[in-house]
Amino acid sequence: MNREVEIRVVDALDDIPADDWNRLAGDNPFVRRAFLCALQETGCAVKHTGWRAHHLILRRGGDFAGAMPLYLKSHSRGEYVFDHVWADAFERHGLRYYPKALSAVPFSPVTGPRLIAAHHEDRVLLARGAIELTRRLELSSLHVLFPHAQDLEALTDAGYMLREGVQFHWENLPGEGYAGFDAFLATMSHDKRKKVKQERRRVREAGVTYEWLRGVQIDRDALDFFYECYANTYREHWNAPYLSREFFGRIHADAPDNMLLVIARGHRPRGRRAPRVRAQHDRRRDHVRPLLGHARIHLGAALRNLLHAGHRVLHRA
Repeated sequence: MNREVEIRVVDALDDIPADDWNRLAGDNPFVRRAFLCALQETGCAVKHTGWRAHHLILRRGGDFAGAMPLYLKSHSRGEYVFDHVWADAFERHGLRYYPKALSAVPFSPVTGPRLIAAHHEDRVLLARGAIELTRRLELSSLHVLFPHAQDLEALTDAGYMLREGVQFHWENLPGEGYAGFDAFLATMSHDKRKKVKQERRRVREAGVTYEWLRGVQIDRDALDFFYECYANTYREHWNAPYLSREFFGRIHADAPDNMLLVIARGHRPRGRRAPRVRAQHDRRRDHVRPLLGHARIHLGAALRNLLHAGHRVLHRA
C-alpha cells in the first residue's frame, strides 16, 4: 500500500478498462462502467443537462486502484435527496450555491459504492481528494448521495458531515421467499389483509393483467411502449424525461439480464373508462424493489415496509 499514489480528474472513463473498473465496483449494476458511460454517451448526464463529469481516478504505481463518480451540478434535479432549502439560503445571503460537487449515480436513488476501491485507505484518499478539488474550484459544497456503509466510514474519517433520511423498501422473506401471496398476507393484521384483497379484486374487475419480461424477452416494441409510459409520466408534470429512449436501448443491449419490465395491460368493459396502463422498469437483479415505497404504487399502505437510511453526506468548502 505504499506505492506512489496519484489522483486525477477525468471527464470520461474511456481510459479505464471495463474489467478493471467492474472488478472494484462489484455487482451493483448502477456503478458498473457500462451504466455510467451510457448516461454520458447518450447525452443524459452531460454538461448541458447540468451533470458535468469530474470523476476522480486513483492510481497506485500507475495501476488503477480506485475511483469516485463525481459531477459538477448546475441544479439539484435528478438527485432525489433535496437541498433546495440550502440553495435558497445561499441565494438570500448573496452567495453562489451552484455549481456544487456531487458524487452520485445520476437519476438513481439506490444505495451503492461511491468510493470505489478495495481498501479503506484508498477510499479515504478519494474522499479527501474530492474535498481538495472542491476547494480548488471554489465550489459551495460537496455532496455524496446514497453511499454504502463502508463509504460512510471513510467519509466520516475524511471529515464529512452526515445528514440522514429515510427510504421505504419492501423485501421478500429471506431464503426462498414467501410460499405465495397468501403466505405474505398471513403476516398482516386483519384490516390490512382485507384492504389488500379489496384492492386486488378491483384490479381484476378492471380487467388489468400483468406481463413480466426479463432480458432477451424485452423486444423493441416493449421498450418503445415502456418509454412512452415513462415519458408521459414526466409530461403530465410539465417536465422533460431525464433519460432518453437511446439510453434504455443501450442498457438493454449491454446488460439485458439487469433489466426487468413489468407491463400492465387493461381491458375496458363497455361503458367503463379504460384503466391507466403503467410500465415499471427495474434494473435491480435481486429481490429488493426500491420503487415500492413510491406513493404512486398503491400497495404502500398495506406492505410491511422496512426502513433504510438514505444519506446525503456533505462537506462544506
